Amino acid sequence: MSEQILTDLYQANSWHGFRPGMKRAEVLERVEALGETAEWDGENLMRILVKDNEVGFYFDDASRLRQISTDNEELTWNGKPFMGVQIDQALRALNPPGTALWQIGQGIRQFSKEPQTPPGIPLSDEQLIEGGTLWLPEHGLALHISEGQLFEVAWRAPHDLPSQFLGPLTEAQRQLSARPGLEKYLRAKRMERNHAQRLKESPRYLRTLRTLLTLTVIAILAFIGWISFQEMKVWAAAPVLNGKLLAIETGPSKQFLEYLPSAVAQWIPARIRSGGLWDTAPQTDIYRVQFSDPAGEEHEANLERAEFYVSPREIGEEVQVTYAAGPPARVKGPARARDAAFIDHAPWVIALGATYLVAQMLLGFLPALVRLLTRSIAAIKRPTPSDPDRPELH
Repeated sequence: MSEQILTDLYQANSWHGFRPGMKRAEVLERVEALGETAEWDGENLMRILVKDNEVGFYFDDASRLRQISTDNEELTWNGKPFMGVQIDQALRALNPPGTALWQIGQGIRQFSKEPQTPPGIPLSDEQLIEGGTLWLPEHGLALHISEGQLFEVAWRAPHDLPSQFLGPLTEAQRQLSARPGLEKYLRAKRMERNHAQRLKESPRYLRTLRTLLTLTVIAILAFIGWISFQEMKVWAAAPVLNGKLLAIETGPSKQFLEYLPSAVAQWIPARIRSGGLWDTAPQTDIYRVQFSDPAGEEHEANLERAEFYVSPREIGEEVQVTYAAGPPARVKGPARARDAAFIDHAPWVIALGATYLVAQMLLGFLPALVRLLTRSIAAIKRPTPSDPDRPELH
């Protein structure tokens, strides 16, 4: 049956033998003749599968066929493919005699003569190309667009076309549809719009608090950067002294949280701060070193394996240490002294970033908490109804 396989809309005066305006009984008779089974979605929307391609039918209350739609990827127009291609390429194949007009709706399978988006609401080119519908009034065709590509096509009689449109397709929009990496570009624009919409919808006090929080974090980061720079200068100028190895012992290694400022670390339990979430904290080799400072005074220091480029092995072996006079005086191995500014302050930055994210999440719950408190206070202040016959309500 030749009509069972629709391949070229330009040559067809019907779709699989269906045309807008047919009566419901005629459509059902044709469906039976094709040997297909109709599936109904409500009273007015029917679907059938023709060669694994879905065709949708929308009837009005008078049982008249008002719209036919399909997503057949094999459809062509005058021998040229136009399904699943970019808007610009599809229109080059269609070569419509008039202007292509935009409408935004819930999908062209759902019949509506009125625009779903009221006129006057501006939509960006990206939003239209992302999921709009292009109408070709001279052909009675509607092209449903998804991510800049033609996804589905519908056919209506001229008197059933929408009464209003959002505007014509522009040359800039056609060029945008042919942009390389369009899907990634539209996704980025969508994320920008969603972020801007969330900011717009958030209460003014919440936006103020978020701004203050961000500025505070930026100021603290700048302060940490300044401290790190000062630390770098201290260790760059610190002398390298010769000492000797007194002993090699085993002990707990310094943990991440122990690098935090003391004002912060004091609030963290010592067991957690020293990596003691497990029964045994991570162990490492501890080198007890003796050396004399530039004034001739002797000192001892315990240094970890990571503080040396090459770890000493023999007791009494000569080792090098880097000594910062202070106050307070500090000692590091040569390897640790070189990266002291980063090693000592990177945990500060990480902790600050984690605190910032948690604070932003908590601020997200603030409007709901404010609404709850407002309603609770209003309920408490609401006057108790009085009834002269029930003095307990007074």
